[in-house]
This record gives sequence, C-alpha cells and structure tokens, in this order.
Amino acid sequence: MAVGVSNVVIDIGLFNLLLFFHTNLYIASTVSFTISALNSFIHNRRWTFDDGRKMNVWLQYLQFMAANVTGYFFNTVIIYWFVKHFDLGSVILTSNAAKLVAIVLVVIWNYSVARLIIFRPEHEDWRRLFKWTKKTT
Repeated sequence: MAVGVSNVVIDIGLFNLLLFFHTNLYIASTVSFTISALNSFIHNRRWTFDDGRKMNVWLQYLQFMAANVTGYFFNTVIIYWFVKHFDLGSVILTSNAAKLVAIVLVVIWNYSVARLIIFRPEHEDWRRLFKWTKKTT
C-alpha cells in the first residue's frame, strides 16, 4: 500500500508542479507517469513482491516497462477523453480530476500485470489463481 501511495504522490505532485510551470498537459502527464513507474518498479521489486528479487532484474524491468507502456496508453486516452468531455470550471481542476481517474483505472491494470506475470514467484503457476482452470501436473 505504501508503494502505491508513494507512486500516486509522485505522479500527482510532479504532474501539478509541471502544470504550474505551464508544461503541456500530456508532457506533464508523461513525465510524472514515467517517474512514478520507475519508483514503482524499484519499490515493488524490493518490498511488495519479495520473491521477485530472485529473478533477472533486467528481464523484469523490460516486462515491467512493457506493461507500463500499455498503462501509459490507457492513462493518456483516459486523460484526453476526460478533458475533452468534462469542464470542471478550471483547467487545473479538470486536469487533476482526469489524472486521478486515470490513476485509479491504470493502477488496476499495472498491479494485475505485476502480480500475475512480472513479479510472480517462479514456483507459482498464475493459472491456478483462476478457479476455472485446472492445475496441470
């Protein structure tokens, strides 16, 4: 939970700092997302998914970044759609609301991929997490 909270603080904090300096909305979002993703990888590997430390760090990093590129795509589409369809009276308020909606939805994606694929313990077959699949021997 602490890792997730730190990612949100980094993402929203840096996003707002960049908006304060009149950075383009999508550039601000890209930079804040990228920095929070790097923070996420480092801390998830170290604390959240202990078994993940036994695997090759570079392979994990490539998998993590591939998953986060997809998360980044979702993040950008959600922000674009939200800003286009909602006006909360101020650009900053609308941008932050869009960013928060995007974070909530993308966190579900990123955590699921991290838990089921990237930081999965080597001995764990991810298919067993789903009741409708049979365990193979």
